[in-house]
Amino acid sequence: MKTIKLNGTEYDLITLDFETFYSKEYTLSGSMNTSEYVRDPRFHIHGVAIKRGEEPAQWFTTEQVKDVLASIDWPRTALIAHNTPFDGFIISEHFGYHPGLYIDTLSMARAAHGHHTRHDLDTIAKLHGLGGKVKKSALINTKDKEQLTDEESSALGAYACDDVSDTYGIFIKLLPHIPDDELRLIDMTMRMFCDPVLEIDIPRVKAELEREVGEKAAAIEKAGVPIEELMSGEKFAKHLEAAGAELPTKISPTTGKEVYAFAKSDLDFQELMKNGNDKVKALCEARLRAKSTIGETRAIRFLNAGQDGAKLPVLLNYSGAHTHRWSGGNRINLQNLKRGGELRRSILAPKGQMIVVADSAQIEARVLAWLAGQDDIVEAFANKQDVYKMMASAIYATPVEQITKDQRFIGKICVLGLGYGMGPQKLQQTLQQGVMGPPVDISEQECRRIVNIYRTKNWCIRHLWTTMDKAIECMTMGVEFKYKMLEFGKGYMRLPNGLFLQYYGLHGTAVQTRGDMILTETSYLTRTGRAKLYGGLLTENIVQALSRNIIANQMLAIDDAGYRIVTMTHDEIVIVCDENKAREALDFMIQTMSTPPKWAEGLPLSAEGGFDTSYSK
Repeated sequence: MKTIKLNGTEYDLITLDFETFYSKEYTLSGSMNTSEYVRDPRFHIHGVAIKRGEEPAQWFTTEQVKDVLASIDWPRTALIAHNTPFDGFIISEHFGYHPGLYIDTLSMARAAHGHHTRHDLDTIAKLHGLGGKVKKSALINTKDKEQLTDEESSALGAYACDDVSDTYGIFIKLLPHIPDDELRLIDMTMRMFCDPVLEIDIPRVKAELEREVGEKAAAIEKAGVPIEELMSGEKFAKHLEAAGAELPTKISPTTGKEVYAFAKSDLDFQELMKNGNDKVKALCEARLRAKSTIGETRAIRFLNAGQDGAKLPVLLNYSGAHTHRWSGGNRINLQNLKRGGELRRSILAPKGQMIVVADSAQIEARVLAWLAGQDDIVEAFANKQDVYKMMASAIYATPVEQITKDQRFIGKICVLGLGYGMGPQKLQQTLQQGVMGPPVDISEQECRRIVNIYRTKNWCIRHLWTTMDKAIECMTMGVEFKYKMLEFGKGYMRLPNGLFLQYYGLHGTAVQTRGDMILTETSYLTRTGRAKLYGGLLTENIVQALSRNIIANQMLAIDDAGYRIVTMTHDEIVIVCDENKAREALDFMIQTMSTPPKWAEGLPLSAEGGFDTSYSK
């Protein structure tokens, strides 16, 4: 295969792999992220292995790299690599080239193979009967060596050529399993990182970093305990005891042993934070400040990314989750930036342009109601009624127009949280932990009443869980099963976009009941062990996967309209455009994101958004 045609354009295939200097201190296996590594002054290219179409791979040394890359017609080229953000970012940062199409076999492997296995080149190559990294010693032998001997360079080149041949082989093997639209999404994802456009407000980030560091120092000073003793569970426990606190404990889900409950999400620790004496409260606050470094670390990475006016590379992992949703990458995860937070607001559009943000409203709740045939909720969404207030009205037997803000919040948690089979205890814990908003303390008895009201009112959703239990039985036994646009088979479910949700090694225990054989305790294999699967959880997986499909379709439509997508979250699409076209772009995005796909007739979608010179919306 020499070329690939995608979205009406034909591209020449170039598969390549850069080999670069690394050392104990300067390595991607340490604390550096990809963009920091490539932009570092120590960055040095030993060479690049290149395969043109089906031709044998060739090795080009340091002195040859510039000329060979200049010989490629990049706008007409599809770049293939395994971990394309690395190789593509090198080409962009150090040579100024941008391929017409980015193809990443790592992303393809995630989508095609599922998440029960590793997706590194060696593992995926061997899965497809290819060689894998049989010459890895050549790479190891170059550690700490900026200049290589001819012999070392030749051995490294042979290793790189093997990698390139395996990468091309993986591409050929996986291509039939990745729909064209998904290839376009992979390209779009790679382009966010390899050809970045967003900028960083450095003074704003510095101010945020100073605030983070200052508040941490103040909390530690108030506690009067050295930071290393706050970080140590045993030493922290002694300080709590000395302050008169009863030490909270829990059973570790990993070891099954009793351990201290000092995590932010531990309810007993939260109780100490609220109701302990002043000394205990100060200790707990200092412990959390000492342990939580994400704000500090992220601010530092922002400063590194925007140094000397550099653009912000946005790395998202295509099919990073089991449900094919994107996940955050580059050790910075822009998908979970706090709305309205200083770091989010520090992301800027280039001069003369605007950042336009459109957000799908309650997409998962809408998809769940539509999928279950819960017509009253579907109709309420279609009529732009406040579904959260409607749920609260049922819970508190109060007219919708009299529902308070606090009651609406409980209704919201129920709509968003109870649709997948959550029980009373889990609801109580979710509310107490403040997972979806401010913590709320409600008795287990009251939570049981609320759950019963939800399940009685939303009986179609409850019935969907039962239908998905049947689907799990069919997936386990290899019996074909269909529900609406979904097709189930042995260990898999086929989605409307042609991808699959995979449940590798699915099995359950057969139990005889009333003459029927049913499966209980069904589980499947993940990279970290076996995970349970039941109707409510499968429903959640499906809703998330379908919601992802919808957002992906909308991204493609927005891209087709000529708008540059620069990042996205699970329910949000972000573009950059000329400032005089921002209103037009937002209107188009809202219209697009309010239109259901062909396979979801009757699904009431809605979106809202705004635009600004910063990522403030």
